Amino acid sequence: MFIKKACTFFIIFMPLLNCFAADFSGEWIYDVGDTGAGGHMTISDCKDNTCNVEFMTSNGAHICELDKAVFNIKKNIATAKIHDEYSDENCQITMTLQSDGMLDVSNNNECRSLCGMSGYFTGLWRKENTPKVYSAGFDCVRAKTDIENTICHNRELAQMDTEMSFLYKQVAGQKSAQKKWIADRNKCGADVTCLADKYASRMQELVTLIKNNTFNWFDYADAVTADPWFHPNNAILIERFIRHALGDASYEKFISCSNRQTADVFNENQIFAGYGCPGLFTIMERAIYIDKNQIWLSYLDDGEITVYGPKNKKYRSIPSQLANWIEDLKNRAGDYIKSEHTEYKL
Repeated sequence: MFIKKACTFFIIFMPLLNCFAADFSGEWIYDVGDTGAGGHMTISDCKDNTCNVEFMTSNGAHICELDKAVFNIKKNIATAKIHDEYSDENCQITMTLQSDGMLDVSNNNECRSLCGMSGYFTGLWRKENTPKVYSAGFDCVRAKTDIENTICHNRELAQMDTEMSFLYKQVAGQKSAQKKWIADRNKCGADVTCLADKYASRMQELVTLIKNNTFNWFDYADAVTADPWFHPNNAILIERFIRHALGDASYEKFISCSNRQTADVFNENQIFAGYGCPGLFTIMERAIYIDKNQIWLSYLDDGEITVYGPKNKKYRSIPSQLANWIEDLKNRAGDYIKSEHTEYKL
């Protein structure tokens, strides 16, 4: 309240001072799931109506870099024109400070001189040391309860809520059961493990109620926004998708490189791009390996490579195809990768 009053005082007597400039100042984090990009931005030297901005982002293959540009601040919007060497025109970058504290960055063209042909830096940025807000089956911007905030700030729970919500809409006559499940879920409070167990159980219930002849698994893949294939709790859904799309007989022969139907299934709607056989498919910095014995998932997020492997102790060695792809990702992403860890939970 004091800051707002002081800001009002200075606006009255010093019209040139922009009170929003201080809100832009600081370290910002970029982690955008749908593009696979991550990065860091520093906004400093905010005086009156200007701030200095520099950032670097990477999607595992391409890097975007801005080296100390001066942005003009007007209320909650900061803009700068950067000369684009590719188009020989000015690329305007706009940063809008939202009411929820997120920074929405956009530009008027590709800004290719900053990124090459395929880099990303547009979208939502968050202040460093603030929890990331993920997309769930409900609007996380309006999250109010402790449970809702716990879900929105946890990658796995937000993903599971998104998928559970989609599955729920596919099954008729579940309104009463869903209300009962929500009441039971809410007993978990902010216990992440308890919530994950509740979601996993409910999702399996809904999957068993879905009739394969009326449910399109490709539509499911398109409808859930946070890469369902690369989530450890989705092993059962991935398997059902493969079995439904290929048939049981084809599934058992999945590791055969001569099975072109496998590649056709995974390339539909450009969900996957084939990386080699047997069983490995990738898209950008995410990969999935499947054979008749095991499922492995791997993704790069915010500088960390996470690998999920089988619970079965017989399969604790990362398949060579996946290991080679991870090594290739490390070589491409370079210094962006800060850590790597493996969990056995599939």
